Amino acid sequence: MKQNLFKTFALAAMLAVGMSSHATSWRINSNTTRGAHFADINAAMSSADVQDGDTLYLDPGCSLSSDQYVTKCVTIIGNGFFHAQGQPYGFANISGTTILKAAGCKIEGVVMTGQCNIQANNVTVERCKVQTNYPIYTSGSNCKNATIRSCWVQSIDENTIRGQGANSTNTAYWTIENNIIIMTGGYGRGIYEFNSAIIRNNIIIRAGNPYYDYNCLESLTNSTICNNILVNKRNKNSVIVGCTD
Repeated sequence: MKQNLFKTFALAAMLAVGMSSHATSWRINSNTTRGAHFADINAAMSSADVQDGDTLYLDPGCSLSSDQYVTKCVTIIGNGFFHAQGQPYGFANISGTTILKAAGCKIEGVVMTGQCNIQANNVTVERCKVQTNYPIYTSGSNCKNATIRSCWVQSIDENTIRGQGANSTNTAYWTIENNIIIMTGGYGRGIYEFNSAIIRNNIIIRAGNPYYDYNCLESLTNSTICNNILVNKRNKNSVIVGCTD
């Protein structure tokens, strides 16, 4: 009898663990008539039902104008940024700042006309369009091992993808690959102030005011830089400054 009870309790414990580890998908839409689970990311983060490992889908046409705080290790997925993907309702857009505060979280397929601020380790930004002033930057003491992949990143002004300093360990070991990075304003660098980064297979275009002395790549130490196309339309010819590999 005791042995049977032990087996019963063991089976129940196994089932409970399996149920608690099951990831759940949630819909987010700012239009409350669409019947989504949450109106924005903040509401999802405040819900006890949303757990680490879950996936949040931003509906086409979902428009979030306030700052969005990602405080759980979730994956956030939009419907991309190409024209056909936005029809008939439009793209999933965040015009407030997207603050990625949870280690290991990921955002993909989202249009961000507000800034993307990385504040945790092992964050991934993939297949997103980030188009604003100072598009992707970091803050905080633990922002290592981020991945920026297959994104369209365009700065209206100021730096496009910025770390915390060429010798900083806070933003070490980033991978920045397969992106289109464009600077259209007067100021700013393309990829700036990273330590021990991998920078490869990017197209980086400095198309702003030719009289400002800024570069496609600048202030990078102990970094691997390979297979990039660098176009600098300013007056001077140098495109890589203060970089060591």
